[in-house]
Amino acid sequence: MQSMKWQWETIKDISGLEGIIITFFANKLGILGVKSSGKSTLRELIIESQLHGDTKGTSNHVIKYRIKITRNNNRSISLSYIDDTGGERHNYPIKKEVFENVDFILYVVRSDYIAPSTHTQVQSLPNDEQNRYIDYLKTDFANFNKWRKRQHARFIIVGNYFGQLSEEDRKNMVQADPSKYGIPDFSDSYIRNVEYLRKFKEKFSEIVGGAAILSGTSYVVGSLVSGEFANQLVLDILEILDREQD
Repeated sequence: MQSMKWQWETIKDISGLEGIIITFFANKLGILGVKSSGKSTLRELIIESQLHGDTKGTSNHVIKYRIKITRNNNRSISLSYIDDTGGERHNYPIKKEVFENVDFILYVVRSDYIAPSTHTQVQSLPNDEQNRYIDYLKTDFANFNKWRKRQHARFIIVGNYFGQLSEEDRKNMVQADPSKYGIPDFSDSYIRNVEYLRKFKEKFSEIVGGAAILSGTSYVVGSLVSGEFANQLVLDILEILDREQD
């Protein structure tokens, strides 16, 4: 059951337009990431104000109408449309299409696979799944480097610490207890903006090999587990987008 008051309001279908990319003012934004990173969960939260751990993953495109997002401080972002592109390998032609036609890319990363927390006891991660995830992440950025031109999209890397949720908590992620899964306390601004952010950026750069494509990249870390953490993660993402549109 959803019982969270989110600190933004999304107005959908404000123009009746559709497409495969987001446009905010003069800029366009695509949403990419490896399969099971939380892209669809994040998209549903921002657009539908619903947080579900069992949100169906995207197999190809999920296209949304033009939207306007207003935060509690009355700052607004207008988005023409959203393309939640599936993270499977067979979707690389679509990823290339998005990559070549946007100004910014929101790239969602499962941060618990690349930078596990040391603050609390962390549940064992499935090694095969973790290694496969990292291989796909490397492949994504190898392709981005191959596709890049002199002027290319800037990345906003979103580290989403998912953890190995129980079935019960997946059904009610708003009320889930992040500490049960070794998730850092992202309500602490120092952990979110300094300590864990630094660790995540270092590990991420090691994995993708300091890709030249990441020049000028913005990073944000948090978790979609619990209403409090998910609310903060969306606000931090919106803050970056707001800053970029000025």
